[in-house]
Amino acid sequence: MAPLHESDVAENRWKESEWRNFVLWEKLEVRFKRKKNWILALFLFLSLSILAVPTVRDRYPKWLGEGIARKVAETVLEVRLESSIRHSPVVIILEKRGDEIWIKTETIRDCRSTVGREPLKEWLVARARSGRRFVVLTQAIGQQVGIPQVSTEVCYDPERGFQSRGDGLETTVFAIAPVKDLATERLDRWSVVRIATHNGEVSFQ
Repeated sequence: MAPLHESDVAENRWKESEWRNFVLWEKLEVRFKRKKNWILALFLFLSLSILAVPTVRDRYPKWLGEGIARKVAETVLEVRLESSIRHSPVVIILEKRGDEIWIKTETIRDCRSTVGREPLKEWLVARARSGRRFVVLTQAIGQQVGIPQVSTEVCYDPERGFQSRGDGLETTVFAIAPVKDLATERLDRWSVVRIATHNGEVSFQ
């Protein structure tokens, strides 16, 4: 066996130390690169988020309004089903009460009549938290902006289907709009429920 000198031991220790330092540096470099990538990704995310804020803020009322319109459409379909089961015409009314939006129904003998209406049932479709942001559009506002189909009520007869409260209209529109959009008549953020009198189709947008 060859003798082991102190110089050999020292050299081996130096090599081991150098190797440990190399491995440590490699780990530090990998960690540094990973941290750098995370910082870049976070920077890109924040930049895109900042750029998206104006768009989100602008479209949020429309998204919120569409959610309310969907509830209104679902309620209209539910009323239509109940009316068909009861074999009795019913008037569907969309109205704002304080900060809430409601649908109420009234029984009537004939959709062409304007008297003899009795309260039947009510549905809350938008609570105050979201309802305060919107206004239910009346027929007068609809006429003002060139949408004569806008109304706050429609009649459903199980035998004749939906009957518009206006003269000769084939569609009744329930519409809600952000309160601040009324003055500017910004129609792109209005949300509507379309009720077709010729085929009974109910849709929203």
